[in-house]
Amino acid sequence: MSLVVVRECSLRVVEDDISPGCCVARRPPAYTLGDTKGIRQHHIGPFTCAAGQELLLFGVQNGSVVNTHRTGLQSIANIDEYLRALTPDATKGYGSIYYANTNGVTYSQHNNRYYVIAATILTGGGD
Repeated sequence: MSLVVVRECSLRVVEDDISPGCCVARRPPAYTLGDTKGIRQHHIGPFTCAAGQELLLFGVQNGSVVNTHRTGLQSIANIDEYLRALTPDATKGYGSIYYANTNGVTYSQHNNRYYVIAATILTGGGD
């Protein structure tokens, strides 16, 4: 069974989570608890979105910092495998969303929530 992301939403952090009217599930696909015990996963895929949209991954760190990664894809079978196939940023890890890095760091000393949403595809200008 595939989770279909059906509409866009704005990124607005409300009490360490995403606003209830948003298309993002209240329970994120993956998260950390700030206890240095690694990433916990609820649902890693598959994810799909409508034509004319792309999947956008984002992390909310400590309830306020939002880091985004535009995938350019309409379907991802496994988010963890997708992220770990990217070249990691030296500071922000895979996808630049503080997910993990090649040295085994999971940034789990922070409270992180990782989400997947559908976003309109950008044309001509980048992020």
